[in-house]
Amino acid sequence: MAARRTWRGWPSRPMRRERRASCVVKPRSRQGRGLLLEYRCMLKWVLGGALALVVAAGAQAQAQDGLLPVEQAFQVKASVAAPGRIALHVEIARDYYLYRGRIKAKTAQAGLELGALELPPGIPEHDEFQGDVEIYRGSVDASLPYTLAQAAGAATVTLTVQGCHEVDPKICYPPHPTALVLDLPASGAGATAAAPTLSMPAGSPLLKLGGATGGLQADAPLPAEQAFVFEAIAVSPTRVLARWSMPPGYYLYRDKSDVAIAQGDGVVLGAPQWPPGTDHTDEHFGTVPVYFNEVELPIDLAREHGAAQSITLHAEYQGCQDNGLCYPVLQQDLVVNLPAASAAELAAAKAHLASAPPP
Repeated sequence: MAARRTWRGWPSRPMRRERRASCVVKPRSRQGRGLLLEYRCMLKWVLGGALALVVAAGAQAQAQDGLLPVEQAFQVKASVAAPGRIALHVEIARDYYLYRGRIKAKTAQAGLELGALELPPGIPEHDEFQGDVEIYRGSVDASLPYTLAQAAGAATVTLTVQGCHEVDPKICYPPHPTALVLDLPASGAGATAAAPTLSMPAGSPLLKLGGATGGLQADAPLPAEQAFVFEAIAVSPTRVLARWSMPPGYYLYRDKSDVAIAQGDGVVLGAPQWPPGTDHTDEHFGTVPVYFNEVELPIDLAREHGAAQSITLHAEYQGCQDNGLCYPVLQQDLVVNLPAASAAELAAAKAHLASAPPP
């Protein structure tokens, strides 16, 4: 658990890695919304913030604890080992792993038919995203049979791989396609073909992460605590308001996010009242509701005791960089201070939760 500190107006929250200017948070009402949180920061933050962000963006791109562009994390090589068989090799960078079940080969070339990809057994692993899987570390060699219905001088194959970075920042790459163009030997020719030409499809979703330059671009993924800022506050003795804030280019999954009570004597949370999300076609989960920019989540609660008390909320949530990396499920605990509740408020809250429809 990260070290904690307290902000005025908000419950304690995990300490951010970078130093922040002092802010005062003042709740106030606004028509059409239950709560507006207005941050009024010191002049020092206003003047220095923009410059600090520019400097930090450049430094952050070079300080991702070894985070590599996908084509460097998983380096794909291929050759024609013999007529009818392609040899594939994926070099996996240190602190990365590759999913065995996510390695796929396909072709759109007329007259070229691919057989089943032959992969060695992987390392059994229980993955929080995929369940029980097999993974590879270090490197993996595979063999891909093929047949040609007609003579051809080259074969075009797309090999798609997916893997993750397993140390901080823990992130998983989307499936990454690499187009391989391989010179084919004539029938009966030697076992080894000329060195293949490897190219990145122009529409590759991760081209922005590294491109041909090999370095991280300005849109390199942010640390999780900056990409998804989670906060919570009591707006009444029997209701809390949770909020996630995302910078442009990031989104939060509704169905992969939840808030539960971790500690709270006699406190029971009602069903979260998620607002409508934006339907987003996601290559991992299909068409799902997501949130961009910001989402506020009112949560009613019932209490046994009316005295002021503190509770601890446990949040689990997951999101992605749009057309970029997806983060593992993130977890965070926050302490929320509940004000005293009258007997009437306690009774009304219990009745409301009892009559609420199931989520």
